[in-house]
Amino acid sequence: WGSLHVLPEYQRMGIGSALLEWGFQQFNLEKEKVWLGTQMRGRNLYRRYGWEDVDHVDIDLSDWGGKYRGYGIHRSPLMLRQPGRFQRVEGIANE
Repeated sequence: WGSLHVLPEYQRMGIGSALLEWGFQQFNLEKEKVWLGTQMRGRNLYRRYGWEDVDHVDIDLSDWGGKYRGYGIHRSPLMLRQPGRFQRVEGIANE
């Protein structure tokens, strides 16, 4: 288990991509299937490196009350990357 987070003030500077590349090199993940769950705002980062949507988890935040009441449905994509060369896929925009 692990998490990848970049503080908002440092996003869109290539830091997330650099961390993904480092992880793939350190753990030789090009030979493995790699599953992950992410937030919608991070989805395109992973898509640019070959992950595909396979499912999602929806959480109705109105069920929880408190400060999240009224936020509606929170969707977390579940993604899979098949084994293969780790490289950036061009043409996928930032969101």
